[in-house]
Amino acid sequence: MANDMEQPIDLEPLLKSRLAWDLLPHDQMREWMEKLGLTPPNKDVEAMEHREAHGRANLVRPISRLVDAYVAQISEIQAAYLGEHSEASEEQLEAFTEDAFLLGRASTLAVLVEFLADGILVYGPELVQGIIEIQEEEEEDED
Repeated sequence: MANDMEQPIDLEPLLKSRLAWDLLPHDQMREWMEKLGLTPPNKDVEAMEHREAHGRANLVRPISRLVDAYVAQISEIQAAYLGEHSEASEEQLEAFTEDAFLLGRASTLAVLVEFLADGILVYGPELVQGIIEIQEEEEEDED
């Protein structure tokens, strides 16, 4: 018989918190934690989560332009489909395309960031070498 003390850990708040850090403005996180039903962390933990969010964001930086290109095309396709199946005006479709791009980009990057950070996805050797070269160039620029 399993020990009653061995309750499964609910990882949903941790995932929601990480995704919030990946998606929302960092200077508004305390406010957003409460809005999302999460307990805002103390200042030390908040600083650590902030640093970790920036570290995760750096993981996806090498492919962010590629993501932008795909999401732009997806947004245009979605707007064309919406235009065929709704009474939306051209102005509304343009606004939809812009909003779809912003939401699609943020969502795609957040999922990729989490998958890369958790090791679910990894970059191929050629891209890893490119990342190392970019980091070395940035370090040289800082000197």
